[in-house]
Amino acid sequence: MPGEPRRVRRVVTGNDAQGRSRVVWDGEAPMDWQSSAGNTRAGIRDMWVFYESPAPLSLDRDDGQARFNLMAPEQGGHFRLGYSPARGPNFVAPPLHEPERRPQGGWSRGGPGVHKTPTLDYAVVLGGDPVLWLDDGEYQLHKGDVVIQCAAWHGWRGPADMAYIMVRADTGDE
Repeated sequence: MPGEPRRVRRVVTGNDAQGRSRVVWDGEAPMDWQSSAGNTRAGIRDMWVFYESPAPLSLDRDDGQARFNLMAPEQGGHFRLGYSPARGPNFVAPPLHEPERRPQGGWSRGGPGVHKTPTLDYAVVLGGDPVLWLDDGEYQLHKGDVVIQCAAWHGWRGPADMAYIMVRADTGDE
């Protein structure tokens, strides 16, 4: 069911000393972060994090084991899966407020999780029917839809299973 945490197998490939392709890591995605804010259970599962570009491919460490950080690294990015449940029928979003910095990076404006980060985000709907909130309205999305989010104010409402690639960007707001 969309919006529920589930096991995810992560297969990382690389090359051996002779240049032959091989599996380096194979198993459940190692990093899982869950939030119970607002009585909803949402979560993020990091698949891979890179700290510079071009990304190094030495594979001497498992960059899926990086310490969780909501923001993409300053000179890199990350690939993660996210899940969010449907909000109950009595859910009332808090009102919007003036932008304020979030401790984990970016800015918040209240509302239905309205936030903005200095990132270029590629968001792919894997399951569910999420709603994307923007200043100009709400947009119903479906499995297979892609959002290219360019450091705009936005919020998400589930249920949804999503894949995100977030790359740090220069927005001029920092």
